[in-house]
Amino acid sequence: MANTVLLVDDDPQLSHIVSMYFEIEGFAVLTADTGQKALELLNDSRPDVVLLDLMMPGMDGLEVCRRIRANPRLMNLRVIVFTAAETREEELREAGADAFIAKPYSLQGLGQMVRDLIAARSAS
Repeated sequence: MANTVLLVDDDPQLSHIVSMYFEIEGFAVLTADTGQKALELLNDSRPDVVLLDLMMPGMDGLEVCRRIRANPRLMNLRVIVFTAAETREEELREAGADAFIAKPYSLQGLGQMVRDLIAARSAS
């Protein structure tokens, strides 16, 4: 069974490129273009990792991450936050992010980060 990533980003072009990369790498990919849609998807699905853009209209990535961590069913879900904004590592960690990556990022680097988080979860 393929590992699944949930990609949450309001940029359709970036979402398409990242989705294609992960599909080529053998992952199943779910996408959401808003934080609210991501939380709705998480009610019905169990991805292995959430890739979460920080800067989105409406509910931003920090709030989505906080809501994931507040949900007992989702609190162990791995979350990677990515952003073009000035990285606020402490704030991201307090919100519950497992890792973060600054835009622009390499797809290979993001892919390795996802694989590492999945492997760490499997080892624990």
